[in-house]
Amino acid sequence: MSAVDATRAIELISNAAWPADEVLRAFWIQVDGPRDGMAQDMQKALDREEVFTIVVRDDSFTVPNRILADMHQLLESHKDLLNVLGERRPERLTIVVLVKENFTKAQIGSPITLPSWFPVRPGLETHFFLTDLFGSPEGTLLNCPEARIDKVAELVFDLERVLVNALQSLNTRSASAANAFIAQLPNRDSQTASTMLARYRTHLTTVAAPRAYRPNAGETTNSLVSDMLRLFLSVNVDDLAKAAKILAVQLPKDSRLLKPPYLGVMLRPRALLTTSGKNWFALLVGLYQAYQLMNAAAHAGDYGHYAPALIHHSSRDLQLFLEDAQQFF
Repeated sequence: MSAVDATRAIELISNAAWPADEVLRAFWIQVDGPRDGMAQDMQKALDREEVFTIVVRDDSFTVPNRILADMHQLLESHKDLLNVLGERRPERLTIVVLVKENFTKAQIGSPITLPSWFPVRPGLETHFFLTDLFGSPEGTLLNCPEARIDKVAELVFDLERVLVNALQSLNTRSASAANAFIAQLPNRDSQTASTMLARYRTHLTTVAAPRAYRPNAGETTNSLVSDMLRLFLSVNVDDLAKAAKILAVQLPKDSRLLKPPYLGVMLRPRALLTTSGKNWFALLVGLYQAYQLMNAAAHAGDYGHYAPALIHHSSRDLQLFLEDAQQFF
């Protein structure tokens, strides 16, 4: 993960717990763009801790059995600058290395004896860990900036509007097909498509801020996305595939195959589906994933900490699906 600025990196470092009795730690950040400015912005004093950021331009820290030697070389090559830090008498030192390459391990540790000139506890026999800052499982809560909840919410709103328009077009062409589509949604079999479309449109007009949109699975919401969420939550995976198959018959979408969100790969049904059926199945899964991502962010304290990179890439994968689905439907 490289789409990160110095402010966010410092925030994650300040929130990272120190191992008991340790005075030295190192974090790895992979950065695609310019690194010198970021390194300068990250030279910080956090209480009695100094953050010393270095741009690595060679292959240091890429070979596991060379980690200790690379760290010694790094310390010696920056001895003068580190001695300046010693004048401020820090109690602990965090070293951040900015690199171009991905870190292949979440964390690597090694025993080390700190040099006699070291600004913190010189001569101490200790253990240092080199950790991928954005790959650490103790990184951040699910309501972090990397989740881009506001963007996901806006994409869900835009997709819902597109789906309502598609259903409206179907109702114009064939009211019976639109009614059959609505009948697949939980507790809507007694309603006509025209009735539900009017309710769906009314619901959309009440959303003043799409980036704050948070659909629910309540029956009284009168939202097409809410109805689809209740469908997802009311059946198992194989029955969801059957429902997707019926939706696909009433409103075919088979010009190409949508790439499903990653959750859709995990929830692959046993039944064989047509291209249209797969697309509707992916849509139901994607909407549920967005719904649960927003719920998890709203109740982040219930779930604990996760790697920022995992949250970022999971959310980005979902965003790409929602964008693609909006263009497709």
